[in-house]
Amino acid sequence: QTFVRRQKEGTINSLMKFARANDVKPTNLPVAIVSVLLSAFLWLILYPQTVDEVPSNVQLRLNFQRLPGTYVLTGFEPSVYATAKATKDKLTAIEAKVMDKVNPGIQGIVDLKDVKPGRNRLPVIIYPPEFKDSFPERIFTVVYIEPLSTRKVPVEVETQGQMEDPTLALEDTVADPSVVSVSGPASAVADVSKVRVYLDLRLISLTQRDAQLLSVEPVTERGVVPPGVS
Repeated sequence: QTFVRRQKEGTINSLMKFARANDVKPTNLPVAIVSVLLSAFLWLILYPQTVDEVPSNVQLRLNFQRLPGTYVLTGFEPSVYATAKATKDKLTAIEAKVMDKVNPGIQGIVDLKDVKPGRNRLPVIIYPPEFKDSFPERIFTVVYIEPLSTRKVPVEVETQGQMEDPTLALEDTVADPSVVSVSGPASAVADVSKVRVYLDLRLISLTQRDAQLLSVEPVTERGVVPPGVS
C-alpha cells in the first residue's frame, strides 16, 4: 500500500510540475491530466502495431484494362515489383496471394482508357482495395501504344511434301478468297506484303472431300512474320 501511495504521489507531482512548466491554470488541470492519460493510452495501443510492420518487395501481376479499340498494346511488362508494408501475419497472406500464378488474389490494375500513341507512364492500382494501404508508395509502369491499322493483301499458296499416290500430280492451286484483310500495329501492318497459306500435299487424295486445316501467316517481302499482325 505504501508503494502504491508513493507511485500515485509521484504521478501527481509529475503532473503538477508539467502544469507549472507549461503555465497550465488550476481550472484546466483536470483537462490536462485527462489529455496526458489519453495520449498514453493511445500510444500503448498504436505503438505495438507500428513496430510490428515490416517491408517486403513483392511482384505484382498487371491486369491491363479498357484499351480503346483504335489502339494496340505493343510493349509492356507483365508484372511490376512493389514494396508492401504490413504486420508479419498480413504480409505472409499478401505474399501468398501475389504468388498464386493461376488466380492471383492481389494484382495491379492498369487503366488504358486515356493512353496516347507512343510511351505512356501509368499508375498501378492495387486490387482488391482492402490491400491498398499495405502499399504506401505509388507504383507506375510504362506501356507502348500504336494505332490499330487494317489493310487488304493477296493470298499466296505454298505446298509442302508430296502426294502419297505417285499417279497424281498437282497442276495448280487457287486461293479463295484471293485477297484477305490483316490488322495489327500500324508500323507492322505497313510491312505486310501478302498472306502465305501452307498446303500439305501428303493429306490430299483423289477422293478427298474433307477440308484441310491450313497454316496461315502474314509475311513481309523478306518472308518475315511481323509481330502482332493477324
